[in-house]
Amino acid sequence: LCMSCSHSLAHSWRIFAMLKTLMVAIAGLGLSAAVSAQELVEGQHYTLLESPVETQVDEGQIEVTEAFWFGCPHCYRLQTPVNEWYETLEDDVSIVHMPATMGGAWNTHATAFYAAESLGIEDELHADFFEAIHEDGR
Repeated sequence: LCMSCSHSLAHSWRIFAMLKTLMVAIAGLGLSAAVSAQELVEGQHYTLLESPVETQVDEGQIEVTEAFWFGCPHCYRLQTPVNEWYETLEDDVSIVHMPATMGGAWNTHATAFYAAESLGIEDELHADFFEAIHEDGR
């Protein structure tokens, strides 16, 4: 078990793998304009998975998982363009926010996110928490 949280080492590696995937996806956003003009071809542009990945959304929905840390300046700067992109998504796409947990302040920020989520105020907290850290220095 991880000393700073109750998650297993396998869970921590899963989070790391997802963060790595997210960073690759974010890097790919810059190329999306060039790619969007062409048709995607299986085997050339993507590989079809043999078995589906487990998701947190309803059947028929597409899950986009946003891994973030409130203390990350890159995550903060990406909030506006990512939120603008979210507005363009079809109704069959669901966004799942997943705070990264690497110990220390990361876990404290994740706890605040999950507390806000359980209270139904995560949307308000998300922008406010980022601004408090990066604009107000709190």
